Amino acid sequence: MNPPALSNEKVSDLLARLQRHPQLDEHMAALLDEVENRAGTLNTGDEAEDAIVERIRQLGRQALTQWAEQRHGDWSAPDAPVRKNDTRRFSARA
Repeated sequence: MNPPALSNEKVSDLLARLQRHPQLDEHMAALLDEVENRAGTLNTGDEAEDAIVERIRQLGRQALTQWAEQRHGDWSAPDAPVRKNDTRRFSARA
C-alpha cells in the first residue's frame, strides 16, 4: 500500500513552516537520517529504536523550547489572558 501523495500546497506550507523554525528542521532531518540509517550504524532493531527514540526526545525538547519562547512573548502582551491559581510551571531542559 502506497502512502497518499502530498499536494504541492501541503509541501510548500510544510517547507515554509520549517524555514521559520530552522532548529526543528535540523532535528527533523536528523530523525529522517536515523530512519533511513544513513550512517549505516543501526544494525538491529534495538539500535534503531534507541537512536530514533533519542532523536524524537531531542526534537520534543526543541519544540517545547520554541513553544515556550513564543509563548513568553504572548505573556508579555497586554491582551494575553492571565490564568490565576495555575500551579504548573514550565522549564525547558537542555
